[in-house]
Amino acid sequence: MKFRFILYIILSCLFLSASADNLTTAKQLYSEGKYSEALPLFMEQYKKNPKNGSINHWIGVCLYYEERYSESEKYFKYAETRKVNDATYFLALANYKQFKYSDANDYVDEYTELMAKSKKTIPNAFQANMQTITQASIMLDHVENIAIIDSLIVPKDKFFKYFKISPESFSLNDVEVLPAMEEECIAPVFMPESQSRMLWSAKDTTGYYNIYQTTKLFDGSWDAPRVLDENLVEEDGDMICPYIKSDGTSLYFASNSDSSIGGYDIFTSSKNLDDGSFYKPQNLGMPYNSPYDDYMFCIDEYTNVGWWATDRNLIPDSLTIYIFVPSDIRSNYSVENPNLEALSHVNSIKDTWPEGADYSSLIDEVRNISMERVVVKKDFEFFVNNNTIYTSLDDFKNKECRAMAQKWQSQVKKLNSVELKLADLRQQYAKKASTTLGDTILKLEAEQISLSEDIQQISNNIRKILNKK
Repeated sequence: MKFRFILYIILSCLFLSASADNLTTAKQLYSEGKYSEALPLFMEQYKKNPKNGSINHWIGVCLYYEERYSESEKYFKYAETRKVNDATYFLALANYKQFKYSDANDYVDEYTELMAKSKKTIPNAFQANMQTITQASIMLDHVENIAIIDSLIVPKDKFFKYFKISPESFSLNDVEVLPAMEEECIAPVFMPESQSRMLWSAKDTTGYYNIYQTTKLFDGSWDAPRVLDENLVEEDGDMICPYIKSDGTSLYFASNSDSSIGGYDIFTSSKNLDDGSFYKPQNLGMPYNSPYDDYMFCIDEYTNVGWWATDRNLIPDSLTIYIFVPSDIRSNYSVENPNLEALSHVNSIKDTWPEGADYSSLIDEVRNISMERVVVKKDFEFFVNNNTIYTSLDDFKNKECRAMAQKWQSQVKKLNSVELKLADLRQQYAKKASTTLGDTILKLEAEQISLSEDIQQISNNIRKILNKK
């Protein structure tokens, strides 16, 4: 008996030691953010001690970061009863991620009270999320009433290829259509039906993605890429997926700045026609935006159908594209609507339809759109005659013409540079006239005339040779 007792004690000590080691390992993985690895180890501890508040909280956090929000609630709620204050904060987050904005905001208030009673400071890392939840609950009072007529589940990679936009409206393109740029660019590249302008996203000098633009010059080449508006966004954050309506003044883009309620939110801004700048962007609100990434808002004005993409449905490696009927005047759901939260995150497409509505013909029209418009990258456009346009130096087979074409291209680039400088200086002069600016403008205008005459002469000489054949 004595031997068995000693053996029992030894085995118990070994078991407790192994259990302690597993908990230590789990906590280490947890601190490193390796939640999927830590979770099974915490679950082992939970089976042995299900009433431990800390273990319940750790399991909840692991489930939360594994995007298993509903499952995490059970553990957070128990941890909350065991006075684990941070469990209340994570309950707010878990509810927020499930679009339960009112409940999430209630938990934010509860957490704030708990921390005040215990005379503890709310961690800075928590404050931004709490503010976002409060902002979303306010936004819930202004959910736009739109009819969402269809949805598509598409691969996340090059998702914009699935936007069936009428060629008569605009196109969304790969970055290959862009003129050479050193900055890191991401698709899509927006081009209007005229193909005379491009808008896209690229990293600027701050390291954030900004909206760049370029316009087609008279020779068919593109001017130097430049930021659309340096003051468009005041907070730090990336701006992606630009789209501008045919009026040239209504801009839409996505940003993950501090004004976002998720990762990326869709924003809109209007152009100030007096100076060409854009007004402070406004969050487009719900249902377009959510606690997840929402972007590439655009409207096909030819069919009067709108589009946007989102990962709110948590489908691995995929996005949901929503297709809707836009309205010229915004109309919001009543705040008394009992289905407001469901409508805010598009729980059901049919719930957004007016009674008796039938969008089958419009859906068929969109599905049957032919998108066979190819955007060809051109170095320039040189009009040889009514039937022939050269777009690169390789088109000039005649050596003499090729040499002149190189000179022509060089002069065109100089002229484009001069005209860009002139546009900038004239804008400065309009705001504040000065003798120095005036003299510089006059010199550049003289250079502009000289270059234009030189370009015209070279062009005529090239055409004389080519059109003799």
